[in-house]
Amino acid sequence: MKNEQEIRHSDLGALFLLLAHLWDYPRRDLISKCQEILKNFLEEIPEGVLEFNGELEAEYVRLFINAPDGVPAAPYASVQLTGLMAQEPAQQALEFYRRAGLVPQSSDPPDHLSTELAFVAHLLQQGELTLLKEFLEQHLLRWFPHFRRSLEKAGPHPFYQFLTDLTERALSNLKEEVKT
Repeated sequence: MKNEQEIRHSDLGALFLLLAHLWDYPRRDLISKCQEILKNFLEEIPEGVLEFNGELEAEYVRLFINAPDGVPAAPYASVQLTGLMAQEPAQQALEFYRRAGLVPQSSDPPDHLSTELAFVAHLLQQGELTLLKEFLEQHLLRWFPHFRRSLEKAGPHPFYQFLTDLTERALSNLKEEVKT
């Protein structure tokens, strides 16, 4: 039987895996499943935030893939820290994955927010708290605040504002959890 801390880490792992999926291209089936799961973690979800419609797909493209004046909030550590894709932060992420015995299967670069959140989930579920603490301090928490500011400047759809707030709260709570 799992102890209380193992259960808490398992629950946190499930939350981070959910966040990883939500930061990927929006899918109707995933958004509807997420509504039920998120109710287990949150007291209240703002009305209409998790309603799937064509706006989310268009907004994802505008914010993260292609916009007339450039991508306003690229969800990559390299872009947020250096202004370019596939730089040292991407290699740093890969090194953390290798240390955990993983090789990303995604077609996205290794420093995509979705991939990194899935990695956090994996480390929680495996109980790799020392490596998790290092990953947070040396990598993810160094660039996520830059990403958040970029996203907020772009005036995102309420879904992405909600997702950013939720991700920041989850990261903040996790940072406190692994501090000891």
